[in-house]
Amino acid sequence: MIPRLCMTAFTFSQPFLIKTTIEFVGSENPNSYHGKGLIGAWVLVYLGIAISRSLYYYEASRFVAKLRGGLIALVYQRSLDIRATEGGDISAVALMGTDIERIAAVMEMFHETWACFIEILIACWLLERQLYLACLAPIALVLVFIFIISQISVATRRAQVAWIEKVQDRLRATTALLGDIKAIKMLALPQVVSTLLTGFRTREIKTSKTFRELLIATLMLSLAPTNLAPAATFTIYVLISVFWLHESFFTAQAFTSIALIGLLTEPVIAFIQIMPPILGVVGSFDRIQEYCNYTDVSLKDENYYEPGHTDYHDESETHLLAPDGPAEPLDAPHEDAISLHSQGFKWSENGPVVLKDIQVDIGREAITAITGPVGSGKSSFLSSILGEMIDLSLENRQRAMQPYCKHIAYCSQQPWLENKTIRRNILSSSSYEKKWYDEVVSACGLGADLKQLQRGDQTEISSRGLNLSGGQKQRIALARAIYSRKRIILLDDIFSGMDAHTIDMISARLLGKGGILRRQQTTVVLTTHHHKIMAIADVIIVLEDGRITAKDTPAALLQKNGYINKLGLQLDSDNEDVDESATRSATAPTTEEVFEIAADIAVEMSEETDGKHTDIRRKKGELSVYGYYLASSGWGAVILYSITVSGWILCIEFSTVWMKWWSDANNEEPNKDVWMYLGIYVLFAVVGTLSGFICAW
Repeated sequence: MIPRLCMTAFTFSQPFLIKTTIEFVGSENPNSYHGKGLIGAWVLVYLGIAISRSLYYYEASRFVAKLRGGLIALVYQRSLDIRATEGGDISAVALMGTDIERIAAVMEMFHETWACFIEILIACWLLERQLYLACLAPIALVLVFIFIISQISVATRRAQVAWIEKVQDRLRATTALLGDIKAIKMLALPQVVSTLLTGFRTREIKTSKTFRELLIATLMLSLAPTNLAPAATFTIYVLISVFWLHESFFTAQAFTSIALIGLLTEPVIAFIQIMPPILGVVGSFDRIQEYCNYTDVSLKDENYYEPGHTDYHDESETHLLAPDGPAEPLDAPHEDAISLHSQGFKWSENGPVVLKDIQVDIGREAITAITGPVGSGKSSFLSSILGEMIDLSLENRQRAMQPYCKHIAYCSQQPWLENKTIRRNILSSSSYEKKWYDEVVSACGLGADLKQLQRGDQTEISSRGLNLSGGQKQRIALARAIYSRKRIILLDDIFSGMDAHTIDMISARLLGKGGILRRQQTTVVLTTHHHKIMAIADVIIVLEDGRITAKDTPAALLQKNGYINKLGLQLDSDNEDVDESATRSATAPTTEEVFEIAADIAVEMSEETDGKHTDIRRKKGELSVYGYYLASSGWGAVILYSITVSGWILCIEFSTVWMKWWSDANNEEPNKDVWMYLGIYVLFAVVGTLSGFICAW
């Protein structure tokens, strides 16, 4: 605030210096010391304006940077807190890419709102000292335009919200289609998809026309005071001075008044242009608030990421016990890592119950396999552990697993990868430890893949990992989960996209006797249909129609007449067969690896080829690009725009020259041809305003 007030003070000292300087130049015997003092005053004023303006914009930029960073962090944190089914029509991508950027652009000018009022009041007072009652002309003009703009601002806000919603619809559709780009190309649907996205874009542009028309109207109204205010002011002043006071005005008075009128209209224009965007971003703040209300998790909940918090309703006993001290050996079944005791779980408030009467304890450091028919609720079971589902036993249908996300690593059926290198995807937020990293990469069967890549694990993963096979993406996501050293790992049918040899190799190195997860004493909960994975597990939980129908060791379940017995599961003694198959897999490449290696080589060759062909024109630019954009706008519109801009600038600048001629003539013979000079001055104002209107349109 202080730099902005200083900038206002230095700015409004200029009219006094202008008047004093003109009087000094016009005096017959000027004092040299007085002239040197004026030079020093001008230097001081402009240095003050430069310094105060720099400090003001520096502090404003810092404020905007903090605001933007805080809003992005808020939206990002909320996107992590929101359950998969809690999301509405507003997406985090749209908020970050559209709403927050609009807020940042507008809030940089926020302090101009109160500063404009102060500058308008000071300018009116100074103008009254120069032109008496004629100062009412620009004030009345300002009030009229402010009233009109206030009415337009309300409509602008509604139009902007409607436009942003259309932008969000297009972004949502584009994101979904890009996620399935491989399937779209395989089905020869690019043209259909292009037509669909073009339709979204067309509707977006059509909706934005209302907002743009209101924006142009605001711009036109903001240009009018610059041209009309001086003409209206001097018209009234001439009427008062000629017919009432019988006086004339001099050069110093004329140019001081012009400077004051400029200082009056400048904050008015700024205020007119700022108010609609400021009112418009209120809608953006409302959208962010609505997005934050999607979830019931409070950002002030200090226990959200703290282990051991079990403050739940009496009817629900859903908790996860993360080990605080040294891990107990595997043969200590009395300790449970996960305990689920609930009436059931469902995805949405009005949706059906997916999991019913869940009463289960999962042992610490044990490998638990969840199996059952298709659609029995296996993935939902893992989601209930993560807290993504609504627990029917909790009051207000709050999520069940808030405190324990910090101790869980999760791999979904659809792997999520960042647009970074393979190593960065595996490391994620963890630090690099070479020995542990190499062990994890080898255990996940990524060693052969990385050797075939020219840049190894420094290879960039394209958007959504399109240059990787499904098996490679799944194994990178698995490696990330293991590298994190979380005490609990949830794996959602990650072996379904791998061949038998790869499954044998990875399962032996991770879950088998002496596997990494065994040595790390990690609690593993995985969903699977693969027989050998179930054979390795310590406990198998059978889900059928959303209910737990069986839970026991593989050997015990084989003795019973149930789902596992019908599968024909065979147990390997001490996992010897699995270890042997893993050894064979490590020495001979699998069918999947062969295809993946071939695909990687093709991608590398393509990248090398693309890198050799560099278009020189892209570095230097080409005039044809500008010609293309001008032709798209229409040559008639471009020519008309050029003419009106030239006319607008000519009228604004030449009116000052005309005022100089008028004041000189008035000094020689007071009020001579006053109506001619005034009429041409008003003509410049009207023509300049019309030119500005046409230019803005």
